[in-house]
Amino acid sequence: MNTMQKTISFNVAGESGIGFCRVDIPKVIVSGLWQNNYKVLINDQEPLYTRNWTSGATTYIYFQYQHSTKEVVIVPEFQSAKSRGGLQLLVVFSFKRCHGGLKSSCC
Repeated sequence: MNTMQKTISFNVAGESGIGFCRVDIPKVIVSGLWQNNYKVLINDQEPLYTRNWTSGATTYIYFQYQHSTKEVVIVPEFQSAKSRGGLQLLVVFSFKRCHGGLKSSCC
């Protein structure tokens, strides 16, 4: 998480096909950093499919993408993905079963 640029970024990788990711973010971050107005970019492009919802204190962002190694960035809706950089912090993702093993929620 880059608090100066108000972005969250991470990498995803897969061999082939369509991948998906469900990111769980505390609602206080979504409202504090982005005023509930954000965009998911994968290698500076929008995902194949995106869905988001809030339950309790958590906002969930689900998206699909074409597998290979990619950079995922969640940015304020009005910010360009080209203006990223700065301090990196830990972001915690949920875990679930994917392809027979326990992995992060990106499969």
